[in-house]
Amino acid sequence: TKLKKLSVDYLERLKKVGLIEIKDSSRLTKLSDLFDAYCASLSSKVLPQSLKNYRSTLRVFERYFSPDYSIQKITTGNLEDFVSHCRLTNEQATIGNYIKRGFAAFKYAVKHQWIANNPFNDLSKK
Repeated sequence: TKLKKLSVDYLERLKKVGLIEIKDSSRLTKLSDLFDAYCASLSSKVLPQSLKNYRSTLRVFERYFSPDYSIQKITTGNLEDFVSHCRLTNEQATIGNYIKRGFAAFKYAVKHQWIANNPFNDLSKK
């Protein structure tokens, strides 16, 4: 139970070196957990302004789906609905940035085996 209080990034590092085994991966499947872990992985690789842009974009996803929404439930259809919703108030370039950054976060989730496939892969480029 004390492990649940640790950050996702720290848990992943413990798992990677074999100190713990995570059997219940539900802690790692919420949007907020994915985005926190993904941004933590970027913190030393990108400029502070870029990291701020990623966090801002990821908050847009969290507002639309909710921070507790399971990443395993997100489908390409859900993402098409998200894009349609964004078109009501955003420019195409902004939506393109949302898609690019969302794709990268979900690619991170696939890499860490939190989900099997990236739902952004089949998102139409309309």
